[in-house]
Amino acid sequence: GWEGVLLDGKLDLWVDVAAGQGSQSLRLDPGGFVPVRHRTLLVGVALGPTWTWGRLGLSTGPRVAGLWLERSFQLELLDRSERYVTAWPGWMAALSFRFSPVWTVEARAQALWAYVPVDGQTRTVGFGGLMLAGGYRF
Repeated sequence: GWEGVLLDGKLDLWVDVAAGQGSQSLRLDPGGFVPVRHRTLLVGVALGPTWTWGRLGLSTGPRVAGLWLERSFQLELLDRSERYVTAWPGWMAALSFRFSPVWTVEARAQALWAYVPVDGQTRTVGFGGLMLAGGYRF
């Protein structure tokens, strides 16, 4: 089997998916407000070791996420959408508590960065997040 092959069987793989959408009004001077909608899809993978002490675990490792973003402007004279896809490399760290042999609850922090085209210019964008999740250990 795979036991003992990678870091004594303590190398973990995390896979996650997050989606969101929203709308807001962009204020222009002069001209009033422009309605803007946005949607996002983030698919991420992280790989790293987990050190355990009883039911507690500490994990850390590299993470990469694929990000799809869309924003659209709804005006009477212009109905335009911008879409792009980018990869976000980064790092994650997590603290977990195993409350059964296979079920865990986990608090995870992550930091990601990427080059993203915004308004015709490519910019460096950072992203940080904290999440609380439940999981199943295979």
